[in-house]
Amino acid sequence: MFHFGSTQAIPFYKLLGAVAILVLGFALIGFYVYWDLTSYKTAGIAASDWSQTGDSIPYEQIEKQLRQGELKYRELTQSISLVSEMGDLLQGCNSSRDAVPVITKYMQRLFPDLSGAIYLSTVRDTLEVMGVWGEFPPEEQRFDPDDCWALRRGRQYLVEDTDASLPCPHLSKNLPAGYQCWPIAAQGKTLGVLHLRQGRLPSNPNPNSEQRKETNRQMISSVVDQFTMTLVNLKLRETSQAKGILNSIVR
Repeated sequence: MFHFGSTQAIPFYKLLGAVAILVLGFALIGFYVYWDLTSYKTAGIAASDWSQTGDSIPYEQIEKQLRQGELKYRELTQSISLVSEMGDLLQGCNSSRDAVPVITKYMQRLFPDLSGAIYLSTVRDTLEVMGVWGEFPPEEQRFDPDDCWALRRGRQYLVEDTDASLPCPHLSKNLPAGYQCWPIAAQGKTLGVLHLRQGRLPSNPNPNSEQRKETNRQMISSVVDQFTMTLVNLKLRETSQAKGILNSIVR
């Protein structure tokens, strides 16, 4: 039995993919601008306070804050460039399997501190690993959708510490320090799940680590939206091609 859907939605999903990239760019720009304005403001207030008290102004500390702001802008530019490159390559893919190498390569470049895997739904409604990356990729090759809390809840499932939180049943006993599961779904249909993990908790946490985590989450959310639009588009294209082949056989 075959069920073929309309292919009229393909241009719509292509447009949504482009919009997702733009939204990601503006979100990152806004976040980093706010972050840097706060740093400049803090440095200015500190310099004013020191000048009023007669103490010497610690120019080295102020210069360090300004350098950090410049570094963040460079990271922002690089991230937007990578997402744009990934989007262009995804638009040229011919199948969902064709898109997996693009996703794995750019996830590793966008989030070098994280390992991960992308699972796609199979005809038996199980999730099968299609690509992995990083130093500590997951061991699981396949699992049922009910074994992932992200798919059960229909939204991302973030675990900062697996010792203090309830891990997903699909994970092996060799648990990571922390992980994230992001559902890839559209129109009530599960297409897959993106799994990201960190190998170990940092011994000396960076004071800006929470801000960086929030930035990464915003970026991951936008990238997952891009994955979803691309995979839906490819599924529609594959359905259209299958319909054309079937029609040619019937004739």
